[in-house]
Amino acid sequence: MSNYQGIVSLTGDTLTQAALDYFARSVQIATALFVVARPRTADDGVRHWQTAGILLQKMPHEGGETAEQLTDPDAWDRMGALLHTLQSDELLDTDLSLSDLLWRLFHEEGVRVYEPRAVSFSCPCSRGRVYDMLMRFPADEKEGIQSDPETEVRCEFCNKLYTFTADELAETTDSVALDV
Repeated sequence: MSNYQGIVSLTGDTLTQAALDYFARSVQIATALFVVARPRTADDGVRHWQTAGILLQKMPHEGGETAEQLTDPDAWDRMGALLHTLQSDELLDTDLSLSDLLWRLFHEEGVRVYEPRAVSFSCPCSRGRVYDMLMRFPADEKEGIQSDPETEVRCEFCNKLYTFTADELAETTDSVALDV
């Protein structure tokens, strides 16, 4: 899997509007989104922000049609109407489980809640991959790079900075520490 970067304009007056515009223009998936935030004072007296959001997407079915179009053409509109019944206080209620919240909203639609999965960030970049990329430059460009005392390369995906000395770039792969 290779990383790519797209540039999408940031439009709208709110985070919700910007996200909805992104999903409509870039991802091209019908999306409904409800986001709330409020200041809150914790038990220890410290003020912080409490935020929550719920996102619905009309997922495509095999052949490009959505599953609802095949069986229930009004399903998407009905889901959006049900989402609009949600109150900010309900979404921010820490005593209300997410499963219970979904059940309240969509129980007549056949709610399925899957086992949660931890979300984590990972980037496939490494010092070795960056070195290999630099070594693939044309000879004249490599000479220009090697004439600098240090060469810095920043991964645009994870923002990690890799620094190579001119000596390292003049050496063979076997003699450069690439696992750092």
